[in-house]
Amino acid sequence: MTETATVGNVCNRKQTFLCTVPPSWRAEPADTETTVGRTVSLSCAAEGYPVPRIQWKKDSGSQPPVYEELDVVMSNYRLLRNGSLVIYNTQASNKGFYLCQATNGIGVGLSKLVFLTVHVPARFSMAHQNVTALKGDTAVLDCTAEGDKPVSITWFSNGHQFDRKLYSHIILKEEESENGTSSKLIVHDLQRKDTTTFECVASNEYGSDRLEVKLIVQEPPEPPINAHVNNFTSRSLKLSWKEPYDGNSAITSYIIQYKNMSVPWSLDVPQIEVDGLQQVASLSDLMPAHVYNIRVLAVNDVGASNYSNILTVTTKEEVPEAPPRDVRVKMKDSETLLVSWKPPDKHLQHGEIMGYYIGYRLANSSEPFHYKTFEVIPGIELQNTLTNLQKFTEYTILVQAYNRVGAGPRSKEVVATTDEDVPDAAPLDVQCTALTSQSILVMWSSPPATEINGILKGYKVVYRSLADWNEISPPTEQVTQDQKFTLRNLESFCNYSIEVRAYTAKGDGVSSQPIFCRTQEDVPGAPADIKALVMDSKTVLISWKPPLHPNGRIRKYKVYVRSFDGFSLDKDQFDIPAEQTYYTISHLELHHRYEFWVTASTLVGEGAASRRVVQVPASHVPARVASFGNHITVALQEDLQLHCIVVGQPSPKRIWTKNGKAVTEDSHVKINDEYSLFVSSVQTMDSGNYTCSAENMFGKDEITYSVKVQVLSSPVALHVSSTTVSSITLQWQSPSAHVNLIQGYYLYFKREFGEWEKVRILSNCSSYTLNNLQCGTKYHFYMQAFNQLGQSTPTLTVTTRTQGSAPVSPRNTDLIRVNSTSILLNLTSWNDGGCPITSVVVEYKLKKGFSWTLVSNNIKIEQTEFMVLDLEPETWYALRVTAHNSAGSTIANYNFVTLTHTGATIAPDLIVYSNYGSQRFFGDTTLIAFIVAGTTLLVVAILGLLIYLKKCQEIFSSHKCDEKTSETGKIEDLDRGAVPMKYDNIESGIASANLQEAVYIATPMRVSLGQRQDISPYATFRVPVLGDADHLDAIDNVESHRTSSCLQYSEKPHHSSTFGSCPESPYPKIHKKPHYENETCDWIPLHNLYQAHRY
Repeated sequence: MTETATVGNVCNRKQTFLCTVPPSWRAEPADTETTVGRTVSLSCAAEGYPVPRIQWKKDSGSQPPVYEELDVVMSNYRLLRNGSLVIYNTQASNKGFYLCQATNGIGVGLSKLVFLTVHVPARFSMAHQNVTALKGDTAVLDCTAEGDKPVSITWFSNGHQFDRKLYSHIILKEEESENGTSSKLIVHDLQRKDTTTFECVASNEYGSDRLEVKLIVQEPPEPPINAHVNNFTSRSLKLSWKEPYDGNSAITSYIIQYKNMSVPWSLDVPQIEVDGLQQVASLSDLMPAHVYNIRVLAVNDVGASNYSNILTVTTKEEVPEAPPRDVRVKMKDSETLLVSWKPPDKHLQHGEIMGYYIGYRLANSSEPFHYKTFEVIPGIELQNTLTNLQKFTEYTILVQAYNRVGAGPRSKEVVATTDEDVPDAAPLDVQCTALTSQSILVMWSSPPATEINGILKGYKVVYRSLADWNEISPPTEQVTQDQKFTLRNLESFCNYSIEVRAYTAKGDGVSSQPIFCRTQEDVPGAPADIKALVMDSKTVLISWKPPLHPNGRIRKYKVYVRSFDGFSLDKDQFDIPAEQTYYTISHLELHHRYEFWVTASTLVGEGAASRRVVQVPASHVPARVASFGNHITVALQEDLQLHCIVVGQPSPKRIWTKNGKAVTEDSHVKINDEYSLFVSSVQTMDSGNYTCSAENMFGKDEITYSVKVQVLSSPVALHVSSTTVSSITLQWQSPSAHVNLIQGYYLYFKREFGEWEKVRILSNCSSYTLNNLQCGTKYHFYMQAFNQLGQSTPTLTVTTRTQGSAPVSPRNTDLIRVNSTSILLNLTSWNDGGCPITSVVVEYKLKKGFSWTLVSNNIKIEQTEFMVLDLEPETWYALRVTAHNSAGSTIANYNFVTLTHTGATIAPDLIVYSNYGSQRFFGDTTLIAFIVAGTTLLVVAILGLLIYLKKCQEIFSSHKCDEKTSETGKIEDLDRGAVPMKYDNIESGIASANLQEAVYIATPMRVSLGQRQDISPYATFRVPVLGDADHLDAIDNVESHRTSSCLQYSEKPHHSSTFGSCPESPYPKIHKKPHYENETCDWIPLHNLYQAHRY
């Protein structure tokens, strides 16, 4: 405190005095209460001089009490300039005694001890709490609240106050502690649904607080969701999935297991593991075209999930990695090789083998391979034939497998050679040269080496004379190993047709084109005939016929004349040109006799003289024809000229007639000025006798030309002499009129629905065998003869079948062996009908079902047994079996019932009517009355029928047909259907069973037993045929023919010759004539037209 005072007035000056004052309270501290978290102010203000210094201290809580500076015990305070202590965010630790001191150095100073009370509201040390426990364990939720007591604690769940009555597995437990109250929820046997959030609310008079307690029940995760394959290749795949429920524990990883479908999961299958944050994975190092099973599981800290649904994926295919195995080639014939092989190892196929490429080429050739495709059909052997190959040639063969992606590597090359065959080419450059009048030298070159088709054994020279095509001589054959041959002992100046063919061990090859050589000339024979006709008193006309054997080209004729009466002649011989066959000699003497004869000459010389004729010139000259009649054969459509030279005085009247009728000229027939008859483009109708007649008052003469137009006739009586399952033998007769005109035959044949094929047959053959035909198959045949003029008209078509029929089904008991869940089929019980069964189809269905289940459509009969699986016990089924062979197919239906589980047989179906058992029989009087009435009517009807039949028998006893009963069979037998049918059907090749069904039509028809053969072939009813072997006189057995069979044909290329007797035909004929001459008609009911067989 500073004061200013003035002392006296002597000095008249001003002076200041400083006075000290000890501290005194201006605001004395006092006890204070507050609440945690609030700001509290403790006042402490003092005054004095100098100004007091305010200092606060706090009791440290030790004994004896020690007061420490505030900086040591707390930090949440502030000292105001007026001395007040402000505590921010008061804590419970701020509770206690505080000492406020005020000092200024004057006096003792002031001090005051005050107590700060801090009330604690109910509160928790945290706002959130997580409690984690495993499923099935026990969890304790602890809710401990601090605060001034009393503290109350309330639990809430899902917004509602917790009611312990609703949760039998939860126990509530509360405890008091030094600092507050503890409330616990004890949850037993934790389940997923127990995962929830609880709220714990603590309150006292100073406040409340909330604690959120989250109960987390942990468990292994669920399986991954929607696992699927995104994409895949032949050796890898990528799959993904969705994160599943994690079991309230983060998924740490996923495990992907995979295996081949055929491997069980129980084995140590491969697996990969990916991070739990991934939902995709890739699998690599897979095999192509393999079926994989894949499953995924999730893993967390608790454990692993169950597996996901199993994924099945087939990797993409790759081309096969390995070639086919065990490739073998077998020679079939000269143009065919059979290639067989085994598939590549299964694990290297990399996909379904769709087929194979069979490559082949000439051995040691640089040309690319030719390929043939073989498609795989289940059950079909892996073999295929290479056809149309070069004969007797070495080939290199390989096989490649292919699947949907492409072809794999080639197999090792295999070398094989086709079989020998007859040469395909004729000898080359065939030439001939006449050496003498009776010999010809024939020369040729070998066929091309590539066309010989084997080892050349030699050559055959086939020749025949062509002196007159109307009488073709049979061919003569000579064999040689050289490439030339001399034909000897031939006719002079005769034209020969010569062919040369090479042959191997398999037979003769192709003949060369015929060449024609004529032997050298020789002196001719005598003219065949001569006429000397008087023309007038001094002239004679000489005419003659050329020599039958000119032995060369006639260069001239020489006519000789000699007088019988000794008169000298100016000239007694005359040279006549070769083209002239008549000559007029004049200046003769009337009534003198003259002798005439003629010779012919070739370059070699003059031949023999004709017979000598004598003629006397006269004044009266009767009509005479100088030309000579003859038998003339002319080819169809050639031109024909007939000469008619006549003499006579007065000039004769000439007439041409044909077959006694005058010839009328038209565009086809002309008569020229010299009265020669000319017919252009001869037709068959022009055949006949043409007569030229001349007549005058002194005489009449005529000549006749017998003209035959040559038309080559067809082979006669072409028929089938025998058949087997694979061959047919045909026989025929050569047309007798033209046997010398035929050079050979063409046999045309085809399988039903096939294409026509042609075989050439030698002219001296009268039978032929076709081999390697299809069993039980219909074939058609016709033939034509041929010569150098052309081919004859074809024969009628002959149709027959090879032996064999469609398969014959077995009985149920022979075929089926029944079990509880399967049946065993005995395939050997099928009769193949003579033709091997190629495949069997098996189907089944419930007996009353509609849909058939196909078990297999290509079962091989070699399996002998076949099992049908997956059937239900004690169930009726229908079985359908279809057997195929080359002759056809047979479908057989069977019913069977499977056994019980214990192997017992169940009883057959029992038909129970709806009212069965509802009423006793004897209790139904109406039913009894109906039965009695019906029985009475039936007895009366039977008695009436017996009486009627007895009368009929008396009437029929005198009938003529009863005399034949032992031979023809009874009418009653026909009605009963008791007579078995036994016949062979040539058309179908199927032997009938004993058909005894009697199906009648209402209207009877009158049919003569003797005339049934004349019933339409389309009427297919049952005719009684005698079954006793003693009465087989109705059957004509085909006779065995022992003829020389010519070159045989095989559908598969095969060259062989069969000689010897022909086997007896298995097909009998049926007489077209009735057996009995005097049969009369009976009234008989015809059976219903039965479609199984036709006559």
